[in-house]
Amino acid sequence: MWFKHESQPSGVGATTVPVSELGCHFICSLAFRSRRSPSFGPKALELDLFDGRAWVGMIPFHTERLHPPFLPPLPWISGYPEVNLRTYVRGPEGGRGV
Repeated sequence: MWFKHESQPSGVGATTVPVSELGCHFICSLAFRSRRSPSFGPKALELDLFDGRAWVGMIPFHTERLHPPFLPPLPWISGYPEVNLRTYVRGPEGGRGV
């Protein structure tokens, strides 16, 4: 799987400039119900609860071939394991996000 990070969101008047290219191998995706509400994150966000509990997702994966578009990947720094921890939230206007 390939991702291109863009310096600006697409839209009218926006220019898209890729700043890096990478490939990812997703290992698994796990979700856990939290026994207590996590107390981190911006104050403007509130946890999006399901049955009164917050859910925390853990996504381990391996990044490879990370490099700027104009250079080749360097073997000793272009691949590494990574873990994303995330929870579900609601914004001030009620919109949902991760």
